[in-house]
Amino acid sequence: MNEGERRFWWGRTALVVVVYLTSWGLLQWLGRALEGWAEALSLALFMMLYVAASGILLPLNVGSKAGLRLREPSRGWRPWVGALLLIVALGAGLLGSGVLTELLATPPGWTVILKYMLLFLPMSLAVALVSFWLVPLTVLKRFGSGLGGTLTAVAAGGVVSFLGFWVDGLFGDPATALIMGFLGLLLTAAVVFLRSIWLVYPVFALLMLTNTLVEGKYHGVSWWALGVGFAVALAALIVGLRGGRKGLEARRVEPTG
Repeated sequence: MNEGERRFWWGRTALVVVVYLTSWGLLQWLGRALEGWAEALSLALFMMLYVAASGILLPLNVGSKAGLRLREPSRGWRPWVGALLLIVALGAGLLGSGVLTELLATPPGWTVILKYMLLFLPMSLAVALVSFWLVPLTVLKRFGSGLGGTLTAVAAGGVVSFLGFWVDGLFGDPATALIMGFLGLLLTAAVVFLRSIWLVYPVFALLMLTNTLVEGKYHGVSWWALGVGFAVALAALIVGLRGGRKGLEARRVEPTG
């Protein structure tokens, strides 16, 4: 990839981040504005437009065309550092917050857990793809994998994670955004060292599920909205992965001179 291509995909990634954050904020605002009479509709729109479109399909499309891979070999000491970062993130998210103790003391029912899985498995994937994969790997493409490039990539992932959750609270909960930004730093670094979003995503999804279950804000959300939203998000993932394979194959055969 020459310098012109790097700048082009750097701009594309910045556009994805803008669309991702804007759709997150606007649909959260819409959800609060329509709370009550159209809550199910706003949830379905949130999952279809923010999660599926701007959080899953768009980053997969842009990332694959830029030559980014969801999983690459990681050798030497790097996977050990990545695994250690995952353990630290898991410990901080479960034990440091006291979430695990609360869940064990008052375990939720299986129907409640299923609701949260339908909502937060795709949502956590959207956050992971943009914040922990697309943004840092684009930075590494732009600045290289040396110390400076690696630190910049990790910082960028943490910043986007912070901004996302600050927007999620409509700028009213900076404390939660800072916590998620810190976890975002750890998880972005784990992706950079492990070279695999699929090893990091389950940890982040578990943290999202457990923490939101304790908050208990979504026990009464609509089943039909969750079902429709989850189905659209799954379709976006399938389309994005298929398109990603075609994009990588196209980059392999395109002329270099």
